[in-house]
Amino acid sequence: MIPSGAWPGLLAGLGIGFVLGLTGMGGGALMLPFLLWVAKLSPVLAVGTDLVFTTITRLVGAVQHRRQKTVWLRPVFYLALGSLPGAWLGAWWVLHRAAGDTRWLEVGMPRLIGAMLLVVGGITLGRSLGWLHAPDLVKERWPSARAAWLIGFGGGLAVGTTSVGGGTLIAAVFLLLYAVPPQHLVGLDVLHGALLSGSAMLPYIWKGQVAWGLLPWLWAGALPGVWLGSRLVARLPARRVHRVLGILVLLAGVRLLWP
Repeated sequence: MIPSGAWPGLLAGLGIGFVLGLTGMGGGALMLPFLLWVAKLSPVLAVGTDLVFTTITRLVGAVQHRRQKTVWLRPVFYLALGSLPGAWLGAWWVLHRAAGDTRWLEVGMPRLIGAMLLVVGGITLGRSLGWLHAPDLVKERWPSARAAWLIGFGGGLAVGTTSVGGGTLIAAVFLLLYAVPPQHLVGLDVLHGALLSGSAMLPYIWKGQVAWGLLPWLWAGALPGVWLGSRLVARLPARRVHRVLGILVLLAGVRLLWP
């Protein structure tokens, strides 16, 4: 028997997991507003909980993408060389600021999260409307090892500080500057995102900034959702999903910046 109070988390996990498996995006960008406004968690606790949730959810999607051969390991490796230390630096900076500055925790961090949500929502909406598109190249083109390291480090800082933005920023750079098949881009985002959020979540776990009691219900909905989305990634056009996702994330960013 599912308690009545668990249904919001269960349904939120199902919807967010499906979008994550289908598009590689939406884990932190949609889950974080839910944790802040529906679950009523503090900003730091919400970020830590979101990182743990996203790590396990993305791992399920990554396994499915790997089975479908829609993810390559070499670019993930070079991205992770930059993103994992970047995520650690960002996470420890947030925890250090939150421990000594209550005003920043109540005002500064929500605005930081809101600004990142605006960036993520703008990029997502721009992609769905065709404003951001890949250059016309005859064959695939991936970033060099050095470029992947720099891209990963920037994405890691974003995830470590806010739990959102890393995957979207990395995907936007790949989309604008390189020529990567869309299905492989989603698979790359899901697998690398699991490693990235897994690294960033460790400092939050160490400091006790995770709402463990909420996570089982979120995962109960998200794991079948992300599996289904990953199964349908090669069959469903994701542009409409991106458009709705972009609008929702933009609204959440505006709400955090101007409460």
